[in-house]
Amino acid sequence: MAAKKTTLDFTQGKLRQTWLGYVLAGAVFLIALLSIFAALSASSAWPLCRYISVSMLSPELVLTAELAATSRAKLAGMQNRSTFSPADAMLFTYDDPKLVSFWMKDTPIPLDIVFLDAAGVVSQIEPSAPSESIEPIESERPIMAALEVPSGTASSRGIEIGSRMIFDPELCIDP
Repeated sequence: MAAKKTTLDFTQGKLRQTWLGYVLAGAVFLIALLSIFAALSASSAWPLCRYISVSMLSPELVLTAELAATSRAKLAGMQNRSTFSPADAMLFTYDDPKLVSFWMKDTPIPLDIVFLDAAGVVSQIEPSAPSESIEPIESERPIMAALEVPSGTASSRGIEIGSRMIFDPELCIDP
């Protein structure tokens, strides 16, 4: 009787390992892609309202502000726009207190920039930031928000250092 030769066939095992490797790599790629998407979409803790109400109690003031909460909106700001319409202002919000810098490049209208601390208190006002300027306008201390209004608005509407601005980013409005 002749002895049977036994051969080991690893082909099936290699196929399974290769297939499993592809599935695993795909899952890792998908998780990484979803993480990046989540990080980009969560670039701000503020909801993505287009407009919100900003008010001050003394003197009484209510403004409709276009909300610049995303990185893209903050970069664009009022560039290439000659009016705030339909809003009265633009509000830049930040997740954590930080030093910020603005410039007026490609911004055809002069603006007042009102810097707000974590409590919404005005900590600095830069009146009449010149249009089209590339000179940086920097906050003197970390802020949570900055309000851009047409030049002269801060003084004519009674916005001063120490004034408290109130805004609720969860209350979207339609101007």
